[in-house]
Amino acid sequence: MLLLSQLLRLQLREVHRLVVSQLEYLSLRENPLSIVPAPVKAVRSLIALDISATYISEFTHDALSGDYKLEKLIARDLDFLWAVEKCAFCGLPNLKEVIFYNCTHLYTVDAEAFGNETTRADNPLKLELLDFERCNISTLSESMVDWSKLTTLKLGYNPFNCDCKLSWLTDDEIDYSAGDAPPRCHTPQRLEGRPLHVLRKRELCNGSFRFGRLFVGLTFVLLASVGLIVGWYVCTSRGRDGNGFRVRNIFYKPQLPRYGYRNLIVKEDEQSLANDDYNDQPDEHSKRKMPPPPVEV
Repeated sequence: MLLLSQLLRLQLREVHRLVVSQLEYLSLRENPLSIVPAPVKAVRSLIALDISATYISEFTHDALSGDYKLEKLIARDLDFLWAVEKCAFCGLPNLKEVIFYNCTHLYTVDAEAFGNETTRADNPLKLELLDFERCNISTLSESMVDWSKLTTLKLGYNPFNCDCKLSWLTDDEIDYSAGDAPPRCHTPQRLEGRPLHVLRKRELCNGSFRFGRLFVGLTFVLLASVGLIVGWYVCTSRGRDGNGFRVRNIFYKPQLPRYGYRNLIVKEDEQSLANDDYNDQPDEHSKRKMPPPPVEV
């Protein structure tokens, strides 16, 4: 039984058929392959695969799903690789080592590259070694794997953006000693060059907390200003003479006289009668000028 097959520098652009059905170790290093060949995914006995220095540009959904027994994937020096997409390594329950060393254009690794929480609960990962050293990765998802269970983690020489989303990498349970160098911050400028393992979460989240405090402060000042303006308008007004201010009792209700429609009619009628009586009486001037009544003889 053939256990090792090396197809090095043979300029293979496609692999149409693998004649050995019980192949366990396969190297396709330095061949101009742009994808993982379908026959490779059909080798159920494959334990280790080396596709270093090929032309593969991305690992897509279920890229190696047929290699059920695969334990080790070596993908070094992939100059064209830029993405590891969702579920790229789903269906590989025995996968223990994944090496993407010196893939200088690799900048995105999906949070569910190894499956989601549901699939990993059904088939727990056995991952022990993960190598993303000397790539172009700026952030990684905390939910991608159980980082504390890795025995070897290499993340050095990546341009990490050290913000609150990456604060989980400061966990003391994560060991960075196996790599060429510990992961360091590339941005923001205030943290540039500092190793992640010496930072604290509050340092990475400082910018977010500062913005949050600023927003809360501005909101409080705005609401307080509006409250003061409304309170001043309601509780104060100018005096009747236009000079100075007086406090207005906003709870004061003045007592209004009890007038009704019937009362108004009675008052109006009484006034009309009084005017009529006054008009019927002769004035004093008329009395003086009237001639005396004739005297009968």
